[in-house]
Amino acid sequence: MNNRDVDFRIHDYLFGTPIWALGFFFFLLANPSLGESKWVQPVANLTLGIYVSHLLFFIYLSNLAGFLGFELWKKDLLVWFGTIVISTLFTYLVMKTPLRRVLFR
Repeated sequence: MNNRDVDFRIHDYLFGTPIWALGFFFFLLANPSLGESKWVQPVANLTLGIYVSHLLFFIYLSNLAGFLGFELWKKDLLVWFGTIVISTLFTYLVMKTPLRRVLFR
């Protein structure tokens, strides 16, 4: 196998994630008073659950948008807002049920 057979393309998410993370980190470092808001702590408690479940809802909503025939901005709006709202609600509801004790031992 020579070098021409190997595909060296970089995936957009893999390339962009460290750049976004550094930018967000430096933004928060420059604005330490952002964490003093009353809404930050309740949302921070849901962060792991939202992160873990968001991809599931993203995939389902993408399929739903394709099934409904949505294109371009309609599909993006449904998937983006739907993923945020549904994954947040799902995580919040799981935290309010006895399932929380099973998941977070």
